[in-house]
Amino acid sequence: MIETKRRPLLSSFLIDWSLLSTFQCYPKIFQYKTTTARVFWSFFFLVFASLTCRLVFKCFTDFAEYEVVTKIKVIPERPITFPAITICDYSPFKSYYAQTLIRNISLETFNKEVESMTFIEIIKNLTNITTLAKMRTADPRFDLKKNLSQPLNLLMKGCFFNKMECDLKKDFVDVYLFENGNCIRFNSIDSNLKQVTETGKDFGLSFILGPLNNFNKYATSLFSGLVIYIHNQTFEPISSEGIQIKTGENTFISLKKTLAKIEPYPYGECRDFTDGFESDLYKFIIKSNKTYRQYDCLNLCIQRIIKMKCNCFYTKYPMYIHAEPCLNSTALECISSIERGYANGYSEKCLNECPLECESVTYDYTVSSLIFPSKEFYQATVNDLDFMKRNFAANLSFDLFKEEYLSLNVFISTNKYTLITEIPKITQTDLITNVGGSIGIFLGFSIFSLIEVMELLIQCVFIALFKKRIS
Repeated sequence: MIETKRRPLLSSFLIDWSLLSTFQCYPKIFQYKTTTARVFWSFFFLVFASLTCRLVFKCFTDFAEYEVVTKIKVIPERPITFPAITICDYSPFKSYYAQTLIRNISLETFNKEVESMTFIEIIKNLTNITTLAKMRTADPRFDLKKNLSQPLNLLMKGCFFNKMECDLKKDFVDVYLFENGNCIRFNSIDSNLKQVTETGKDFGLSFILGPLNNFNKYATSLFSGLVIYIHNQTFEPISSEGIQIKTGENTFISLKKTLAKIEPYPYGECRDFTDGFESDLYKFIIKSNKTYRQYDCLNLCIQRIIKMKCNCFYTKYPMYIHAEPCLNSTALECISSIERGYANGYSEKCLNECPLECESVTYDYTVSSLIFPSKEFYQATVNDLDFMKRNFAANLSFDLFKEEYLSLNVFISTNKYTLITEIPKITQTDLITNVGGSIGIFLGFSIFSLIEVMELLIQCVFIALFKKRIS
């Protein structure tokens, strides 16, 4: 009895609603009286409705892929901010004091002096000896760092920047790096950032440096020369990104800046840190007045693992958690085992706490070189006796000049930098537009149709509950 009363009322409403609706096809099903016409329009309505559902589904799946479009722009810049240049001796232990340090570490670790080791033993033990020396000298409590090597800024001759003579005391600051020991940094964040208005080698940083004497008779490095790091002022350089410079050459390093801005999650792997991201490692970096970089965060994560497993902190990385420094061979073996097994269980956790940064600045470079010095320059130098007395060693032969001195020129190659940006391929606005367009093409759906659908649902519910239509 209840169903027979409800059906005519609901059916009557659906017919009336179809005649007033803005939907295409659907009203015609009720307007025509013949069965053939109703079947005809019902068929097309179902076909178009199916196509619409397929297109709408594709709109959502395309959006859910979170694809991006990469744009590359070349933007002029003038004046041009010069990067930081960190200059290090490739070998950090080149003094008599460093020689004593290496000897003591060799006796303590291998119970054997370096002098009595065979060539094979030196090659085999060199890495452990030098790493232990780096661990001890990088200890914040070690206050004799400057005794390990010659101060590089005092070895500079003829230093110029932007066609002006350098002030070796003001333009360079001393820094200490785990891998390279005593270094000097030009255009540090501690000083006023330097800019150039022109490009080319005449407006960059250029100097002659030497002699690169080694007073340590023990082998602490297989190579000799300088290593140069070119980086943004807000970051410490990464040891693997150094540029090796040989003596006896005038090396030219041509720079071009690239600024990259990528889309954050879910479009990419980076985070913009404005979405409430929480990480103790991230907070530590920000509290240290540094710009966040994934590389630094991962180092802190490894440091935390070392503290937990080895009960000390590795002086290569910042002291994230207070502990005693790792200074002996037992600690070194513990650290080495963690670094070798980092990928087995640790890397995923560290990556979760250390997402990729969304903005980065890099300097692409090309390196070229010429023989240094030319015979003409050498002859002019040795003929100036007063200059030789103040700047170079006495009885400086041409071969010795080439062996112990080098020339470097770092400059900006262009007044334009490359800006790489990512933008979402399909935004939320695009999704709404695409869905609306897909429905509108086949069903004549518009924004007003949403109100009609709402009316349909409300009326159906009202009829079902109260057995009457809303007047």
